[in-house]
Amino acid sequence: MLYSYDPAGLKANITDFLSLCDTHGIGVGLVFFDDCWNGAGANLTAPCVPKKGVHNGCWMQSPQLEARTTVGRFEPYVSDIVKSFGQDDRVLWFEIFNEPRRSDSFSISLRYAAYCWAKEQQPKQPVASCWDDNNATDIVDHHQYSLPWGPNNGVFAAPDKGGFITEAGARWYQKRDDDAGSPLTLVHWLEALRTQRTTAAPKAAHAPDGAAEVAASDAAAASRDAKTLSTCADLRRSGLWSRPNENRERRATVPSGPPTKPSFAAAPLSVAHNTTLANAPPFIPGVMINWEVMTGHSQTRWHWGDPEGLAEPPIPWHSHIFPDGTPVSFTEAAAIRRYSIGRDDFLAVETFLPDGEASTESFLTLEAAESFTLGDAVAVGSAMYEATVWPAAACGTLTFAMGSFEVRLNVSASTLELSAGGSHVATHDIEATGLPEGGIVLASWNMLRVLVTPPTVTADVAQSRIRVWFNPQFSDVTGGSVPAEEKGTLVAMPPRLDAVVAAPVGSGLGGLRIGARDGTFRVDYASILPPTLYGLAAEDEDGGP
Repeated sequence: MLYSYDPAGLKANITDFLSLCDTHGIGVGLVFFDDCWNGAGANLTAPCVPKKGVHNGCWMQSPQLEARTTVGRFEPYVSDIVKSFGQDDRVLWFEIFNEPRRSDSFSISLRYAAYCWAKEQQPKQPVASCWDDNNATDIVDHHQYSLPWGPNNGVFAAPDKGGFITEAGARWYQKRDDDAGSPLTLVHWLEALRTQRTTAAPKAAHAPDGAAEVAASDAAAASRDAKTLSTCADLRRSGLWSRPNENRERRATVPSGPPTKPSFAAAPLSVAHNTTLANAPPFIPGVMINWEVMTGHSQTRWHWGDPEGLAEPPIPWHSHIFPDGTPVSFTEAAAIRRYSIGRDDFLAVETFLPDGEASTESFLTLEAAESFTLGDAVAVGSAMYEATVWPAAACGTLTFAMGSFEVRLNVSASTLELSAGGSHVATHDIEATGLPEGGIVLASWNMLRVLVTPPTVTADVAQSRIRVWFNPQFSDVTGGSVPAEEKGTLVAMPPRLDAVVAAPVGSGLGGLRIGARDGTFRVDYASILPPTLYGLAAEDEDGGP
């Protein structure tokens, strides 16, 4: 619709977007078509307004159902975009179709026809389409929102083509008993692949053990794909490729030879985990983790099927960065940096994922009076501490202790309590304030984060500022869940508790001790990071981060 309305304007917007991404070192894959969500209702003059709680309520199928008349009407759109950006180094690949309905003959025909149109422009980038391996993709295009993340993954279905994963790693934190392969589980698997790849001889270029099962599970889809005409030339002759001006000059023929493979830069080796797999992987796939980078009005922080008006989720299902620039999870952000650029910021981290097995999900369970200590050898005077915790019932108290400082999550009283040296400092009443929205979520994951900034020393006393975040949310920094509720200027993610406390010089913080005073709690991960990440230790004149 955008291309038909203003081709030059759309291409100008793409150019601006590519330039913006390039300034941050981000490459882009451009997607043409999609079968997800709303098949009707797209309107260029009356934009859709997102609704609180409604996952992807304004995501529109492309093309819309009413536009699905002839396949050929979309040829100018695909050909022009690929011709315009097919030699642009800022574009890493073209993706013809995101999640086409395998039973929809129009979608499957369009996927193949558009692949042919794109290849005729001879782009330097690979041209891909999901699902997985098919006759309209240069590389295996895999999506995965479930376990296991094992050696027989679908991305390896055609090692001669290579493969990448264009959607993965959602946090199934509020819908099931495990996280089903959240970002940390996914990165753990990638680290295992890399370790095995560097310690074992690469396998011959054939499908790994279990790939036959992967292929068999998609036999019905493959059968439907086979009904698509076998070559671009056949498609032209079939009459399906009707277009407004059949007599205009033909494009160049599809180039012969093997398809172009993606050129993902190899990331440095991470040796943080001693994970191994039974077989060396044929390659290390590139991965796009989660559905979106920024937490925004796609509303994908809620899950499929959530009712309209549902409270802000304690931890977004998708996305990585809140509008104020802080990450949804500092732990995930550090794990991604460690894997992708080899920079390890962790002072200590524990994901409870077992060495030697990257496909299962596991967590720590603390019963009453039990505790867990992370980084007891870490000697710091300031740090950021983060963990995800799961109260089993509407009772119990979880302690989060760092040296002489302690934060208590009192589920029974619905409060956060801060103490220093055994003395009470401050309390945040979750129920009375209504913050966070949704309160303490039971039998599901919540996030607790404590930032202790570097102390200022006067005489024999060190004063440290302690900030405590519990389930930080989109609406905390925007003022509302949807545009109509937003109240103006963004603010920095506000802590639930913020206090300056005194402690003897040299006492230090050390590691993190998480304990269940009473009740039962789970811990999915815990980490200790320097306080200077993202500038949070630097204060402006008003004392804000």
